[in-house]
Amino acid sequence: MNNKGISHRDLKPENILMSDKFALKIADFGFGSNADTNTSRKGTQAYMAPEIHKGEEYVGIEVDLFAAGIILYIMMVGRPCFHQAKASDSYYKYMAAGKCDHFWKKHIETFSNGKETYSDEWYDFINRML
Repeated sequence: MNNKGISHRDLKPENILMSDKFALKIADFGFGSNADTNTSRKGTQAYMAPEIHKGEEYVGIEVDLFAAGIILYIMMVGRPCFHQAKASDSYYKYMAAGKCDHFWKKHIETFSNGKETYSDEWYDFINRML
């Protein structure tokens, strides 16, 4: 979809389906766009990239990647990584400030009883997506 210049702009677990052969299918293109950039506030709050929350111009493909990072996090960890990608969010504020190590430290302390459960590669991968 992104290879063809189409951005979904509302990626979330409810919009990802699986075929009988376990192929992922993306559903609900109601907010889809083929524009290079967008300014409209489309999508689901918890999966919106920070530039959408701020009302800034954004690249649809990049906000799809951001939402995919949140989805992957949920699939691996079993809960969202933050409520919304706003600097006021108690978890996201560390990402917004470029302090990813503090973001992970807070998650480990709060949800994993101080035990690191993921590899450095996992942390790096999610950091890059978000």
